Amino acid sequence: MILKIGFLWFLLLVYCMYPADSLTVSFEKNSSISYGIETDFNTQYIWRGLSFNKGFIVQPSPWISFSNFTLSMWGNLPVNDINSADGNEIDFTAAYLYAFEDLSIEPSLNYYTYPDQEEAPSTAEGNLKAAYKIFESELYANLTLDILEYSGSFTSDFGIVHEISSNEKMNLVIDLNTGWGNKKFNQSYVNPDYMEGYLNYLSISVSSNYYLTNGIYIKPHIEHYRILSLVLKEVSGSSLFNFGFLVGAEF
Repeated sequence: MILKIGFLWFLLLVYCMYPADSLTVSFEKNSSISYGIETDFNTQYIWRGLSFNKGFIVQPSPWISFSNFTLSMWGNLPVNDINSADGNEIDFTAAYLYAFEDLSIEPSLNYYTYPDQEEAPSTAEGNLKAAYKIFESELYANLTLDILEYSGSFTSDFGIVHEISSNEKMNLVIDLNTGWGNKKFNQSYVNPDYMEGYLNYLSISVSSNYYLTNGIYIKPHIEHYRILSLVLKEVSGSSLFNFGFLVGAEF
């Protein structure tokens, strides 16, 4: 039932978004409404060094933004086994962006749901992202705390994004990242008997945004994860690889 409601909401957003070429409503100086939708086609669903699904996976994500405030929805839909609910996920996010010249800070609240999966209860997380532009790169950090089902579960990741090349139509970006989880995170998602926090993974990704038209773009991307945590290797193996192809539109 939750899955059906989520998809109805998703289809309604798509219906509302595509008839108009653009929507910009000014309430005050520098304030406007924008919206868009992305659909990512992946070979694997990797989350914080954990592999959840392999095969053909569709991940749609509509969003709407006013000034610096953004509401978005994200879904994970394994296509290989259409008769199974395993892997179905619908998430909702509310975020606000503070920009201070080269520094940006973005607190957000995320609500995770897993339709038709009794063994996967819904939960919520608070997240704080900070990013700082330096030279041609951006240093960033995410701090995330579960505040509902797995209260006390804490993760963080740190990385650097560098734009290798860019022009009016496309760019090429490399992202180096490392992630850590505390004892409660590892017990909740990996092994309930694990008694330590650990540096869980190192990752590298390469992506390229290419604008087909004004507002319509594609984004091929490749990610590789090197798993460092011994307990995480039990469920994810020593390394993980994903290839994805994203199609997006913004208005």
